[in-house]
Amino acid sequence: MEIRLLQYFLKVAETQNITQAAAELHITQPTLSRQIHAFEERLQTNLFIRDNKKLTLTDSGRFLKAKAEELVALDQKTEQEFATYQDRELTGKVTIGCIESENSTFMAQIMKTMRQKHEQVTFEIYSGNGNDILDKLENGLLDLAFMVGPLNPDMADFHLTHLPGKEILGVVVTNDSPLAQKEGITAEDIKRLPIIGAKREAVQESFYHWGNFQPEELNIIGMYNLIFNVLPMVREGVGVALAISGSSIGDEDGTKFIPLTPTLAADRMLVWKKNRILSPTAQEFIQLVNHASKASDEA
Repeated sequence: MEIRLLQYFLKVAETQNITQAAAELHITQPTLSRQIHAFEERLQTNLFIRDNKKLTLTDSGRFLKAKAEELVALDQKTEQEFATYQDRELTGKVTIGCIESENSTFMAQIMKTMRQKHEQVTFEIYSGNGNDILDKLENGLLDLAFMVGPLNPDMADFHLTHLPGKEILGVVVTNDSPLAQKEGITAEDIKRLPIIGAKREAVQESFYHWGNFQPEELNIIGMYNLIFNVLPMVREGVGVALAISGSSIGDEDGTKFIPLTPTLAADRMLVWKKNRILSPTAQEFIQLVNHASKASDEA
């Protein structure tokens, strides 16, 4: 499947108009129409619903759009990495996945060091949950990722570097909650609370094992992947959010993080795909992480 055709298709999907898309692509309208029709015939499906005013994606078109965006992004990334690979002076972009955690601070410190050494280097940050980020690593859309354990059991296809410090699991409550006065949240406390849980299965399993819980014992009222949109739910008294220490905002936003007791800790780590040739820029970033981690261990 040619990248050029995917780019044509994406432009038509964006503009919803063949004439406008052709103008932005700097080709004629009949040429673009023929290309789209031939593409549909090749795929044996209609990608657009056509009326007099605009073109609307069909279900097949929406599916293709999601895949096309990934393929075009990967093509652009490959070209950029190849150019960087041939350039002695480190330039180009490092694409990094990061979950909500204290890893963000460590990541920023490494970025600062790298920019001081290589002014032409830029970064693209993707925030998501662990499953989403690992999927993008697997598909080559990210160079590396700052993660927090536990990770999926089968990590044989990935390199792992453990980073300084640990994340502590707990719950986020309102500042005026009676729970805010507690030093720690016990398993018995958890059983009485409406819980907004983390979506990652590995985190759920670790949490259930910590409290020796059966799922039916708990009042799980919702699940989330990123905590930012959950904090208003906590402030409004909908429930308390299961979270890691580095992901909560703090007292100034009307919420407070209370750790679980006994402590349930999670490792911080840098993850990247095995058997994938990284650009020299991404390799340098990993070396800086390893150096900083070693220096922290020796301090």
